[in-house]
Amino acid sequence: SKSFWDEAVLEALLQLAREAGLAQRRDALYAGAVVNETEQRPALHVRLRAPLAPQGCSMSEEECHVGLRAMLTLAQQLRDQARFADVVHIGIGGSGLGPELLLQALQPWCVGGPRVHVVSNMDGHDLQQALQGLEPERTLFIVASKSWSTAETQRNMASAKAWVCAAGDLHWPDHFVAVSSREDIARQNGFTQTLHIPEGI
Repeated sequence: SKSFWDEAVLEALLQLAREAGLAQRRDALYAGAVVNETEQRPALHVRLRAPLAPQGCSMSEEECHVGLRAMLTLAQQLRDQARFADVVHIGIGGSGLGPELLLQALQPWCVGGPRVHVVSNMDGHDLQQALQGLEPERTLFIVASKSWSTAETQRNMASAKAWVCAAGDLHWPDHFVAVSSREDIARQNGFTQTLHIPEGI
C-alpha cells in the first residue's frame, strides 16, 4: 500500500518468485519435508494452524495439538489459581518474537490474569527492566528453548533463578516452567513443570 507498484513491477516480482521456486518451497513446507537444511529437519509451524481436532490429523499434527492443549491447560490453571501477578517469558528468536507478537496483537482483549513480560536480550539490563517492581513470590518464569542450549536463554534463566533464590525461602522450581523439545534435559536441571514442543516447531 506504500509502494508505487504497477502491473509491470508486480509481474516482475511474480516471475522472480517462480524462478526462485517459491511454490515448490511452500509445498515442501506444508508437506513436512526437510526445509531447515542447517538442522536437517522440517519446520512444522503450519501444523499448529490445523483445526484442534484429532480426526484426520497426521501424527505430527496431533502431537502439535497435544502441546497446544497442554499450554491452554497451564494458562487456565494460572488464571484459576491467581497465584502469580506477573509472568516473565524468557526466549529468543521465535521463542521470544512469537509470544511478543501475540501479546501486542491480543492486548486489547487481555482482561484480568497476570501481566506478561518478554525477555530476549542477553544484556542483563533487559531482564532487570522486566523485573522492576515485581515480587519474586508472585512471579512465574516461562523458559522457552527447543534445544535447551540457547546461550541467551540459559543466561537469562540463570539470572532469573538467582533473583528468585535471593528472595529467601522460595523453592525456585515452583516459579519456573520449561517449554522445550528436550524436557529430559530441563528435568535434569531441576525443572519440575515442563511443556513439550514437538521437534520442528
